[in-house]
Amino acid sequence: MDHITGQSFTFMLDALQVVVENITLNITDESDVKYSGGRANGILRGKSSAEGEIELDAENMTLLTAYAATKGSWQELDGIDIRGIAVVRGNAQTVEAFGCMLQLKDLLNANPNGNEASTCKIGYKVAGKDFVKFNGVDYLAD
Repeated sequence: MDHITGQSFTFMLDALQVVVENITLNITDESDVKYSGGRANGILRGKSSAEGEIELDAENMTLLTAYAATKGSWQELDGIDIRGIAVVRGNAQTVEAFGCMLQLKDLLNANPNGNEASTCKIGYKVAGKDFVKFNGVDYLAD
């Protein structure tokens, strides 16, 4: 069986395929254990949130900028579904975040003395009711 690596993934922002330099998705779940008489006695569901960051090179930032222009502005580019899909022989992985609100962060990251590609970072917060799915399974309970 082949192993999934970062190079195995294809990333989609809605219907737009982009090549990322780096991408993260972090879930914060404030659920906790309920205690009765000092002993664990079930689970208390708390609020859950998710957010992450996408780093794009200039070419892929140009693609996303053109997509934002079709919506009218960066702020109108909300409710974006982000999908990462990896398929290698004998193994597959899908991570989906729904209804994401994008926030431009680091619009310029260029070292005039370096030989690295200029990149931009975009933060995002998951705001969709479907929240996050991993390999097709909902993170949140109904």
